Amino acid sequence: MIVRNLRRRLRLRKKKVEPFTTLTSLMKVLQSLQSGICLSSGGGAKERSGWATQKPLALYSRMILASSNPGDMVLDPFCGCATTLVAAENAGRQWVGIDRHPEAEKQVVQQLTKLNEGSEDWLRRVRIEHKPPKRQRKLLPKNEKDAAFRYLFTKQDGKCAAMNCACSPGRKFMHLDHIRPIIRGGGNEIGNLQLLCGPCNSMKGNGTMEELENKLAAAA
Repeated sequence: MIVRNLRRRLRLRKKKVEPFTTLTSLMKVLQSLQSGICLSSGGGAKERSGWATQKPLALYSRMILASSNPGDMVLDPFCGCATTLVAAENAGRQWVGIDRHPEAEKQVVQQLTKLNEGSEDWLRRVRIEHKPPKRQRKLLPKNEKDAAFRYLFTKQDGKCAAMNCACSPGRKFMHLDHIRPIIRGGGNEIGNLQLLCGPCNSMKGNGTMEELENKLAAAA
């Protein structure tokens, strides 16, 4: 009996089975799921704007209600047909929408005007910008950056500036870092620059050196 079962298992293993999770079948499942959510929410064809990547309003409403509080800011960097913005407006959230497609602005205005029963009074509360904001962070010119790197590499003897690290990963894996981050008022002067190894630079992020040292001490 044991031998017979073993042979049967071996035959099943050798049998070729077509995987279900092919791209085509997966897309069909996702499309049917999307249609199901639209129909169950009472939307369906009425929601569709012709935007290729449009998702159900009910789905985005659930996500916003579950992950934010009234008055919070909702950001959609690919707002497209404005589904996220409509869901945020319905839920009493502030919102920011970004999209580079030339038709996106038209879709946003159309959908939010429709939400406000044809009135365009909501436009008075919204600022529409067509030019991206200027970078606030002043980057070092490449020649100054290279000079600062060489100076600090010699000054630190090729070691990471973090006291609880002090590794010597080599020039290739060292990163020029602001001791006091730019967003916290730091500048590009040489006294505010240091070299950190890759892991320490990632761990520090926009934090201070004191925060980094505490993290390294806790991890030791």
